[in-house]
Amino acid sequence: MTESDEPIDPIEAELDRALEESEAAYLEVVRHNAIVDDLFDWLEFAEKIQAAIEGFQIRVSRIPLLLAVMTEEADWHFLRGSQYCAVMGAYERFVHEVFELMIFRDDHFEMVRNVLANDWPKNDKHQQHVVLSGLKKKTIETMSRVELAEVFRNTTLNDATRIASSVEKLFDLKFPVPQRFEKVCAIRNVFTHNAGVLADGELQPLSRADVCQLIKEIDDLVAIYAKALEHKAEVATGI
Repeated sequence: MTESDEPIDPIEAELDRALEESEAAYLEVVRHNAIVDDLFDWLEFAEKIQAAIEGFQIRVSRIPLLLAVMTEEADWHFLRGSQYCAVMGAYERFVHEVFELMIFRDDHFEMVRNVLANDWPKNDKHQQHVVLSGLKKKTIETMSRVELAEVFRNTTLNDATRIASSVEKLFDLKFPVPQRFEKVCAIRNVFTHNAGVLADGELQPLSRADVCQLIKEIDDLVAIYAKALEHKAEVATGI
């Protein structure tokens, strides 16, 4: 009688089946736990994004109160400009928080690092983000997420065109590009770097209504960003 002809021990066969079922059940539990963990990660992400939105709204909500005590006279010109820059500062802080939250997600950190080290078109000035300035490939490849987040935290992120290009490449996100944002950045730069004075010595035109209009535009833009992030979480979790 060969080994294959030997009768199968029913007890041993039952034990084998029980072990297989137990292993399958364990793997299913592991898979289920991973799904639950990822769901909670995304829920926590959504809560932090909501907190970032609320922080932005609180910061810009105070600006109209300050504008209300100003006039359109030249004496108030620089202060109007400072409030314009404050709106942009609130926007940039929100964007920084989004970048940091995305980098600290496990499923994005390695992707971001790989893109920065390998896939980013180094010779394309439109696509290349200023975050790469002075960073060598080896430096990026060995960075921790804390170090990478710090690099982005110290990077100027107020140009909606660059932001849209960056989040698409780094996080597979679609952010819009407002048509007049180049002008918005130009006005902000005049006040930030030259106290609101143009190259010809004239003051950069800026009214209280211009500042209020910027608040509305940036608020709308942040809402669209939030919607895109919400959609990404919904797709990832299947909710």
